Amino acid sequence: MLLPRDSQGLPLTSKMVDFAIVLRPSPATIAAQHALPILPGSNSQSYNHTDYAPVVDMPIAVSIESKTAGEGGRAAQDQMAVWLLAQFEKLRLLAGPDETLPTLPFFIAQGPHWFFGAAKKTGDRMVSRLCSLTIVD
Repeated sequence: MLLPRDSQGLPLTSKMVDFAIVLRPSPATIAAQHALPILPGSNSQSYNHTDYAPVVDMPIAVSIESKTAGEGGRAAQDQMAVWLLAQFEKLRLLAGPDETLPTLPFFIAQGPHWFFGAAKKTGDRMVSRLCSLTIVD
């Protein structure tokens, strides 16, 4: 996985999310993917920031991290932040320094409580907003 770096330039600890909603690529998207360069920190031609085989050929659209009720809510947010920063880094490498990056949607599920978020990267800052959704049995 392409890892973002901390303020001292050291790579952050690798974190994968539990689930992802992926896009089914069109033939044109697949052809364009095969023209992508293999970037530093990667082993594949992929739009994604991870070389995890089940998603390497399908662009990640929405990331989902899950925890059981009462388990590590802060840890889930930290894990999602590292994942999203890596995704933004890959998008920046593919798009170039002057392109506007998309807002990335994500979910954090903790038991029956789901939180929807959207993250935006501007310059060196990533800003995300969360809103709570409660799923009832």
